[in-house]
Amino acid sequence: MKKLLLMWFPGAEREQVRWYYLTSILLDVWFVEAIWYFYWGKFGSYQSVGLVFSVLTAIWVILEIPTGLFADRFGRRKSTVLGAGIMAVGAVVVAGAQNMAWLAVGGLMENVGRAFISGAIDALVYEDIKAGGGDYDKLYGKVAAAKVRGQIAIYSLSVVTGGFLFSVYFRLAHILQAIVIAAAFLASRQLKEVETKLSSGERIDYVAGFKQLATKKMRGYLLPLLGTAILVYFYDWGLSKPNIALKFGYGYEAQGVIFGMMAVINVILLGQFGRWREKVGDYWNTYMTNFLVAGCLVMVGVVTGYIGIILVLLMELATAWGATIQTTVINRHIDSKYRATTLSTLEFVTKIPFILTTTMVGRLIDTGKIDYFHLAIGGMGLAVGLISLIIYKSNEPNKI
Repeated sequence: MKKLLLMWFPGAEREQVRWYYLTSILLDVWFVEAIWYFYWGKFGSYQSVGLVFSVLTAIWVILEIPTGLFADRFGRRKSTVLGAGIMAVGAVVVAGAQNMAWLAVGGLMENVGRAFISGAIDALVYEDIKAGGGDYDKLYGKVAAAKVRGQIAIYSLSVVTGGFLFSVYFRLAHILQAIVIAAAFLASRQLKEVETKLSSGERIDYVAGFKQLATKKMRGYLLPLLGTAILVYFYDWGLSKPNIALKFGYGYEAQGVIFGMMAVINVILLGQFGRWREKVGDYWNTYMTNFLVAGCLVMVGVVTGYIGIILVLLMELATAWGATIQTTVINRHIDSKYRATTLSTLEFVTKIPFILTTTMVGRLIDTGKIDYFHLAIGGMGLAVGLISLIIYKSNEPNKI
């Protein structure tokens, strides 16, 4: 049994890694994935939903860098526990919301909580694995992939369940969501702090993350990492994902089944992340994921009918793959004292385009013109990836 556990969850012999897996997986239980679009739609038009999302994400963006600095300065465990607690309270508010104002309050608390967790928990476990010695970078790559695989597995079960719960009672999925996030808060309290000392007199400032992203060793990765993260954020967190599924003929019950099925497939594919990384390397892995996401969005703009399920499957794969690549590359190439700050800075930059366009996206959905948006952002993603590849091909980093 132990051997099977370690095969699926590398590094689980370490207590810190076990609590990392449990906390991360519980935070990715997503009963509301296939139905939030319909739940929020009960309280206003999609243009108003888009406006609220823009404001909430703007606040999230403003907090990304300060919370990353908080994690690096006062402790990644403190940041993770605080974030999970705030998220749990926010989820309760969303579940009981009576109007758009209360949804906004609950959503704000959830976003503030995510900002505190963003980057902190991954940086925390990387330092713990590094302290254990050995080939820690390779082990962390396996741990990161296994975490995402576990998240997807639980996500698949929760998404399928969420569609059914919504049909029973429209608040039920959100109620269970709140309970699970509260459990994640309790699990996060079991994590142990790993100290990362600053040099004497050294201070981490608000631009430390930007400086780290601009270092020579990161330049070849930066544009495709950003391109993938921005496009995935548009798809996975905004109004695009449920709208794309609806375009291809799938309502909330069908979306629950489809996203659950896709998650199972991704669990299997992510099991090969470590081998693929060794064979292809982080550099080409990063570019291929960027081209996959951008190409799928271009195709989404022109393809119709049930065949679109293939594009949604590829987007789901790229979303999971991209998250694993991002945390692996940042933790490998950034100094330990700056990791949480740098991951938060990357999240900060990623969300800005989302803020500027979400209200417009809601209006495009209301007027039936959203395909033009997907074509545009997909085309720009392909262009950015190609330009970066041409510029930095001669300076390709080491294979891993």
